[in-house]
Amino acid sequence: MPESTLDKALFQQYAKLEADRRAIEETQKELKTILLQSITQEGVDRIAINEGTFSTFRQKQWKYSPEVEIAAKDLDNLMAEEKATGRASFKESISLKFYPKVGRDNH
Repeated sequence: MPESTLDKALFQQYAKLEADRRAIEETQKELKTILLQSITQEGVDRIAINEGTFSTFRQKQWKYSPEVEIAAKDLDNLMAEEKATGRASFKESISLKFYPKVGRDNH
């Protein structure tokens, strides 16, 4: 088999950045909880720092009636049926996905 001309260092760089991104997102998630708790305990809804402003806001989480839930499930079933029968159409594109090895520290 001929040797690949792919630059594996670029793939390794991408893998490292992906691991870093995941670690950063986890840290941000933890900090967000702490910051939200701190800002609400202070009784304010906005904190300005040199880098920008943190603001709290209310976000609605909707709960629908059983009739709407049934209609949504019926729509999901209709969409699955159209996919299965070929009635639905699709556009396909090539994309890249990275699957990190589980249980490895990629830092």
